[in-house]
Amino acid sequence: SKRINSLFILLLNLLLLFPLLNSQPVEARENIRLIPVDLAQADVQIRADNTVIVTETFYYTYQGENLSIAFDIGTSLSDDMTIVGIKKARVENGELKDLVNITPKDETRPQSITYKTEKQKEGTRIIVDLSSISGTFAIQITYQWVAGVIKLDRHAMVANSLCSAPKGTKIDNLIWSITLPSGIAADQADILAVTSHPTAILQEKNVLTIVDNHPFICRRGMGIVLRLPLSAFPLASTKDGFKLTSAEIVSDARNRREMLIQLELLYENSTRIIGILSLTALLFLLILQVVRKWTPRRRKFLPDYLYWPATAPPAFISILQRNRLRDSDILLSTLLSLTAKKEVAFIDEIFIWRNPDRMDFSSFTTWEILLLQWLFEDDSKYGSVLAAERLRVAARQPEFRMIAQNFRKTLSNDFNRSRLVKRRLTVIFRVSSLILAALFALIGIIIFLFTRIYGSFILLAVALSYAINGLTYTCLSRYGAQRRWETLRFAETLGTPRKIILSCQNKLTDVESAITSLPAAVALDRVGDYFFGLKNLPEELFYKTAYAILHVYRDLPIPRHIRRRASSSERKMLFDELNQMERMLTVWDALLKSCLI
Repeated sequence: SKRINSLFILLLNLLLLFPLLNSQPVEARENIRLIPVDLAQADVQIRADNTVIVTETFYYTYQGENLSIAFDIGTSLSDDMTIVGIKKARVENGELKDLVNITPKDETRPQSITYKTEKQKEGTRIIVDLSSISGTFAIQITYQWVAGVIKLDRHAMVANSLCSAPKGTKIDNLIWSITLPSGIAADQADILAVTSHPTAILQEKNVLTIVDNHPFICRRGMGIVLRLPLSAFPLASTKDGFKLTSAEIVSDARNRREMLIQLELLYENSTRIIGILSLTALLFLLILQVVRKWTPRRRKFLPDYLYWPATAPPAFISILQRNRLRDSDILLSTLLSLTAKKEVAFIDEIFIWRNPDRMDFSSFTTWEILLLQWLFEDDSKYGSVLAAERLRVAARQPEFRMIAQNFRKTLSNDFNRSRLVKRRLTVIFRVSSLILAALFALIGIIIFLFTRIYGSFILLAVALSYAINGLTYTCLSRYGAQRRWETLRFAETLGTPRKIILSCQNKLTDVESAITSLPAAVALDRVGDYFFGLKNLPEELFYKTAYAILHVYRDLPIPRHIRRRASSSERKMLFDELNQMERMLTVWDALLKSCLI
């Protein structure tokens, strides 16, 4: 259908734009910019008096004016974090130049560089406001934990979060340096670095160095866990109310490290994952559409191939052409079909039900019965007459929509139960499409939640296309595929009715072929082609078919004798009546569309 084809093109365009969509993670809230970090450096000093002093330095390259950068300092085993100072520096050849202290924000006086702090559930947020920023610069944050070392299970434990860049920031390089008290050698420390990549830990005297030269996305939970000899910290004490053991802390850190590594792998491969899944899904969807629209010809060509579309229920004709319901065409073509059966009269731009007291509906389809009872319900003002004003008033009522949905459902069920459809395969394909839609939506949501990249929404678009396919897919039988091919040829032939007459000549007269083709032309939305072809018939055939059509559908009387060559006034009268009928059908089609929106 057009909707699925349009969505298919949209998805291909999104895949072409995917590198742009995947270029950066989602920005943080509060208009805080996620500026990429060239180098995230941390210097951790662990002192014998239990104090842990952390100096984090972030190197940036930025061209612009005003800028706000956030830093999220996480938690530690100690809850009494104190900010020592925040500085800004110019970077020249990798060295910090012109260190400037950044002062807290003061609303009473103008300041070019300030910071403010906000308490959060999982730590403290620092927001640094800068102005006139250009080139490479660095922000240095120093903070300390007064009781950063605690006594736990005969060990001195240190567990600090590090890398306070906000979640989602891209970091190119990371260097952490941990300096132990002078009495502890580096090999005496049991250290675990919670980072996004497996890293080696360099040891030199009492200094531990952790280096990660692979770009990664900063996430919460990064930090270090150390178990140190308790003898080096004579002032270390247990923390009141602390229930975890050292083994549990280390185990939790290992789990967080594995999770961060897996998330980083997911982020690094997200482009490949989303691209492969999307292309595979689109290819499979394309195959389904090709199978859906496959219309094989008969091995042996039969000359009556236009007979079935001319005489079949017009509602089925419309569905075969479009693979979906188009309510206005189906309703109007069904009304004309009932008019041809003399059940409904089409007079003076209104439809009249000739037999409102009918009890026997055995010769009608279920949707024809429903249509008669729906649109021609006995009314004190209109009786059994369907007029434009009555339809407009009825369309405003909520039950009108409910009956319209019931009509669609009834027609769809009858179509799916016909010989035209492989019902079991249709159910299998629909259920499979809906399951795949849910699966792609779930994968897209999971990737977005863990990676925060816009490209994951492509999978949601894929899921939407599969959901639409699951709600509309119909697998035609071989018989149905053949009838669809005949329907498409019939639609192309409506402008040349002589071909339809010749194809149906063994089963219908030329006049009957023209009469039965009108509801099908309306169902196929080819009314203009039908009347154009009718007016270009040879004169004698034109007079016969024109009078017959106007008599059947408009109750105009037929002359006792139809001459081979009529007068110009008679020809003008027939053309005027046909033009009037075409205009009325166009008006009713537009009216039905507006009422069923």
